[in-house]
Amino acid sequence: MSLISCTSDCVYQKDGTCTLTRAASPGEPNKDGCAYYVKSSKGKK
Repeated sequence: MSLISCTSDCVYQKDGTCTLTRAASPGEPNKDGCAYYVKSSKGKK
């Protein structure tokens, strides 16, 4: 396991690191450069 720094508003980001445990074949990276980015709905109603 490797530590990947992450400060994006992503469901996999916790305490400044990426918590994605398993990566499949990545698609095209989004504007932030991460193919696995999923916007977090934390704190929103």
